[in-house]
Amino acid sequence: GDGKFSPDATCTRAQSVTFLFRAIGKLVDSKAEFSDVLTDSYYANAVAWAVENGVTNGIGDGLFGPNNSCTRAQIVTFLYRVYHIYTTITGVPASMVHRPIHFAFGLVLMFLAYNSKGKRVKKEKLHPLEWVGIALSIGMVAFYLINRRYLMTYMWYMTPATTKSIAITVVVLVLSIIAGRRMVGTIFVCIALFFIAYAWLGPYMPGLLRHRGVALNKFCDTIALIPEGVFGGAMGTSATYIFNFILFGAFLKASKVGNFFIDIAMALAGQYRGGPAKVAIISSGAVGTISGSVVANVLTTGSFTIPLMKKLGYNKEFSAAVEATASTGGMIMPPVMGSTAFLVAELAGVPYAELCKCALLPAVLYYLALLFMIDLEAAKNGLKGISKENLPKAWEVFKKGWFKLLPLVTLIALIMKGYSPLKCGLYGILVTIIVSWFDKETRMGPRKILDALVDGSINSVQVVAACACAGIVVGLVSQTGLGFRMSSALISLAGGSLLLSLIFCMVIGLILGMGLTVTPAYVILAALIAPVLTRLGLLPQQAHLFCFYYACLCGITPPVAIGAFAAAGIADADPMKTGLTSVRLAGSLYIIPFMFAYAPQLILIGTVPEIIQCVITSAIGVYCFSIAVEGWLFKKISIPFRLIVGVASLLCIYPGTLTDVIGLSILSVFIVFSVIKRKHDREKPLTA
Repeated sequence: GDGKFSPDATCTRAQSVTFLFRAIGKLVDSKAEFSDVLTDSYYANAVAWAVENGVTNGIGDGLFGPNNSCTRAQIVTFLYRVYHIYTTITGVPASMVHRPIHFAFGLVLMFLAYNSKGKRVKKEKLHPLEWVGIALSIGMVAFYLINRRYLMTYMWYMTPATTKSIAITVVVLVLSIIAGRRMVGTIFVCIALFFIAYAWLGPYMPGLLRHRGVALNKFCDTIALIPEGVFGGAMGTSATYIFNFILFGAFLKASKVGNFFIDIAMALAGQYRGGPAKVAIISSGAVGTISGSVVANVLTTGSFTIPLMKKLGYNKEFSAAVEATASTGGMIMPPVMGSTAFLVAELAGVPYAELCKCALLPAVLYYLALLFMIDLEAAKNGLKGISKENLPKAWEVFKKGWFKLLPLVTLIALIMKGYSPLKCGLYGILVTIIVSWFDKETRMGPRKILDALVDGSINSVQVVAACACAGIVVGLVSQTGLGFRMSSALISLAGGSLLLSLIFCMVIGLILGMGLTVTPAYVILAALIAPVLTRLGLLPQQAHLFCFYYACLCGITPPVAIGAFAAAGIADADPMKTGLTSVRLAGSLYIIPFMFAYAPQLILIGTVPEIIQCVITSAIGVYCFSIAVEGWLFKKISIPFRLIVGVASLLCIYPGTLTDVIGLSILSVFIVFSVIKRKHDREKPLTA
């Protein structure tokens, strides 16, 4: 055709989709009115044709899959990605335009690609209620587009509630609750509903929980009309940062770049005692730097390392637990650190690059502690490594695939240069695609790129749903003043003690971790506990990282333990036993937050000599802690000696030259005693 949309002209499907994108761009442009698009036949016919022939019939023009077939979810996914590329390049629109559009895309994808139990499925036919949900999602975003200028000049908390504001609040709340129930779980939805009820019932609550109640106009404003509740910081972070990084992880998975890290880890550590388990730790740590997802980590590296560990005689629960604990570290290892890390930076009020810097040494200590635990476990159970003949040579692996490091190097360089995470994620995706072309086996063509787009976009739906419910909780905690009253009560209960406050935070985090995923658990801790810790003298990044670490434990803490359960599935192991074994192996994760809470040198705050001293003594302390937990050095250690080594570890961990000297002295005496006793035990049979 002639490419024009008029009643007498014809066009291709590709042209119609192209102009549909232009229509979206015109809608986002603050200078355009919604009526301009509706009355402009150039755009209106493009929209009408695409909706009638593209979305309804699910037919593309060779864009999606073989035989020109595509699903509704793929079309929405494609539009979702194009919208985010458009805003990354041209600039993010106003908050109350960009965030509702992002939320609406996530909702539509949820109804198209997930069933009522939150399982991703291929749907031949949608339930009538799902069509209603899609219609409400589209109507919601239309409201924000039509009223965007009004909302930009809206007087927060001063404008009386109207029928229109109440209606949009109800729609946003209903969609958020539905999304939360499907994608996050009933527990978090119940927490959100509790805070909604609490906002209205405040005058009738007892003691500490009592407040004067939230007026109707303030409730509507907080939930749906200003960037505070559902469309607050959590949704903003999802819309600007998280989406691109989830997509980055999907492209890395599709291009099989992570296989390079597995091969390198195998070449470096496979031959040593407990070799396969150490390979799991090193490869999961390396892959975790770019995936930031516990389950993605488990499925990527665990599919190789778990069968290998079982083959060499490792217990199947232990094999799965090693992989789960190693993959959990991916959530705390820079530069990606999982989707929740962007919320940490947002709520802590620090740049993402600064957060990565602060998180580096604690993450390295965690993996170092895991290596210590695995080495001691291997020594205790006589677990061998892999023979050199069956291992690749490290130099050969590096020479063949060194270029696969480029996505990670690019990402780190851009973050350190101060580029926004939004552009870092996009450039990381582009570099990943280019790098994949260097190897015939990993080369990404149009189909693989499209599959990665679909997987990444659909995988982001859970984060969108979690951020919506988290926004309800955070917004209403702020409106009711519960956060301030809770922090005052905890400080009073702890008697102003930082240690007791940290222990309270740990206990609450562990309880939340048993029933929630990382994002909602962290958001609740950040809203209720982080203010307590900052009032007691911790820096914002210390307080929020402390909360974040205990939220991350949900990946291996039963009964949820999604990372442990995924690993158990690969190993054909008992899920609960795997979870409990994971908790034991990840024991250091329970104490590392206390370490950087008391020693800011571990988050690179302090002089260089102080940082070096703190790192060395902390590493020694973590090794002592591993000995105490495993009960093994050269041989089995009795409980009294384990307690002594445990005390030495705490003294080394606690900042201060005096405690370091005492701890190192105790450890030295213990090691000398163990060596003498071992020598004596070896000579005993000879004298008999």
